[in-house]
Amino acid sequence: MLFEQKEKVLFVYGTRPEAIKMAPLVKCFEKISEIELKICMTGQHREMLDTVNSFFKVKPDYDLNLMDKSCSLNNLFAQIIIEVSKVIEEYKPKFIFVHGDTASTAAAAIAAYNYQINVVHVEAGLRSQNLWRPWPEEGNRRLVTSIASLHYAPTAINANNLLKEGIDAKNLAVTGNTVIDAVLYATDLSDKYECSLAEEFFQYSGSLSNIDYVLITGHRRENIGADLISVMNAVRNAAKRFPKVNFLYPVHLNPAVQKIVNKILNDLPNIFLTEPVEYPKFVQLIKNCKFILTDSGGIQEEGPVFRKPVLVFRTETERLEAVNAGTVKLIGTQTDNVEDEIVRLLTDNNYNQEYTNAENPYGDGTASIKISKHFQENFRRFI
Repeated sequence: MLFEQKEKVLFVYGTRPEAIKMAPLVKCFEKISEIELKICMTGQHREMLDTVNSFFKVKPDYDLNLMDKSCSLNNLFAQIIIEVSKVIEEYKPKFIFVHGDTASTAAAAIAAYNYQINVVHVEAGLRSQNLWRPWPEEGNRRLVTSIASLHYAPTAINANNLLKEGIDAKNLAVTGNTVIDAVLYATDLSDKYECSLAEEFFQYSGSLSNIDYVLITGHRRENIGADLISVMNAVRNAAKRFPKVNFLYPVHLNPAVQKIVNKILNDLPNIFLTEPVEYPKFVQLIKNCKFILTDSGGIQEEGPVFRKPVLVFRTETERLEAVNAGTVKLIGTQTDNVEDEIVRLLTDNNYNQEYTNAENPYGDGTASIKISKHFQENFRRFI
């Protein structure tokens, strides 16, 4: 079906994970001549956002630059609603696309709803079924579901969650996750990366694939404090037990995370603490690591692309399909439990193989195409 006139579409996002996952969709929508597309970046992750935009060659039409140094969610939320409202009044879009579960997502959706603009939710239907974990993401995504017109669910489990909550089946589609599109794109480019990642991160002149290392990420708000301290102690213990294994941690810019991580891990020769890593480099780090230790969301989807085991130091996940598929394991935050799981993956080849034999449940890298096709076939119902 062809568009009878150009319809104005606005993409709003503001964190690094959103930028990564929305970039393939931006590229897809840019090819639709019947759509007038503009991009609004809130700047929620200022430093980490710009490098992603540069890599994917995405240039925002509106850059709100709203990163809140005070880390106050309410202040950030209010600022996003106010500033996105100004963009809406100027551009007057018919549809606003948001992604996932961040403050940028929920606040932009509320702003759109208050102007009676249709909200399109990408990566919809994820649920941990615990309103407080992950916080505030679980609340944000439930809020967006309640006011969105179209819902793009990565998996059948996500779609089922939406159906149980009363979403009409004709207003949702199962598409796979756009992060797979992004990973495959980045892999094609980063395989040819000129810089020696082994030298950059490990001071090693050989190939990155010849280094034994565990990749670590962690930044969940609900884990900052005693839980993160407990997990970092487990990492420290494991690093001492396996001095020939390296532990690489690109540390999140949140000062509270940096304070804990640096205090516990900065004095061991086989632990490498770095600043956040540019996306193509990060993809290569995933591709070549032994396994991943994380409390993050997106890497639970990215790791299985390369058949890497993912240990998640949380007690629940909104990505149950990964747990069911055997690509992800929830291990909690207790020091002994985390250390035991690290040790087991480093010493038990059969256990490791259980993860590497598992299939990635998040699609084949065509999620953006599926979303754009569904939108073209259904958008006129909402005008």
